[in-house]
Amino acid sequence: HLSHVVRVDRFQKKALVEPNVSMEQLVDLTLQSGLIPKVTMDFPGLTCGGGFAGNGRASSSFRYGNFEKTVTFIEMILGDGKKIMASPTENSDLFEAAAGTFGTLGLITLLEVQLVKAKKFVQLRYLPVKSVGEAVKELERATKMTTVDYVDGILFSSDNGGIMTGQLTDVIEEGTEIVQFSRPSDQWFYEYAEKVTLDSNPPVTIAIPLIDYLFRYDRGVFWAGRYALNYVLAPVNRVTRYFLDSFLRARPLFHALHESGLANSFIVQDIALHSSAAQHFIDYLHDTFGFYPLRLCPLRTGDAHPLHARKESIDEK
Repeated sequence: HLSHVVRVDRFQKKALVEPNVSMEQLVDLTLQSGLIPKVTMDFPGLTCGGGFAGNGRASSSFRYGNFEKTVTFIEMILGDGKKIMASPTENSDLFEAAAGTFGTLGLITLLEVQLVKAKKFVQLRYLPVKSVGEAVKELERATKMTTVDYVDGILFSSDNGGIMTGQLTDVIEEGTEIVQFSRPSDQWFYEYAEKVTLDSNPPVTIAIPLIDYLFRYDRGVFWAGRYALNYVLAPVNRVTRYFLDSFLRARPLFHALHESGLANSFIVQDIALHSSAAQHFIDYLHDTFGFYPLRLCPLRTGDAHPLHARKESIDEK
């Protein structure tokens, strides 16, 4: 089933994996060596092959880029049955082209994924923002901070949101609250984020156990769980979150969405924009659709600085 972790090299900080290895499986095994993937996608069931072929990303992508940017080489079977290796130095054209093409150029059978040192907690700082422009400005500022390991944000409306910056740590500062998001009794992550950004003007800092942070959006699937409960006319509260917890995680919720045919009623879309265009596009969404919440996730592209497109990309267009 191509679902094995072949090797974890704690000295080179790399893992050799088959494409159907999930994020949950990979993290469980790399943590035994005190390591985690540079880019750990938000849902436990997302796979390494899917991350490479589908441009997976996470809140560490402001530093490392999409998931495929953390892959050092791949093994592929082409349409004629030939097995080849591809990397930035070997069959580099195919290596670059295969990323984000959903397997149309060949079947990936092996990947080498880069890892970083893990720590026990992520110390997460919530910074309230009151406009789209302020959100973009704070994201740009956060991506330049060398002490930050994770950056993302959520807009709950055009005039309320939060920018979240995380730092890996083994030592929690005195007085810092430890908050979990993986248990059925816990709040969904986005609900907690909305509460602390609405209720407090100064930034709030908490400590989150590492696994809870990496898969913090699994419970409730960002805010899709709210749509699911609304669809079955159930209230969204701590009782329904608790008793329906096993159904309101990414794996069962996406399965139900597709099996029921309701997936045809929704568009779930990640859109990458240069930071200079972000406010204009979000204003357009606000005026045209009024969709909220919106997740903001800064992304490093190529060798350019995070949130800044390469000049040649602009010239070509």
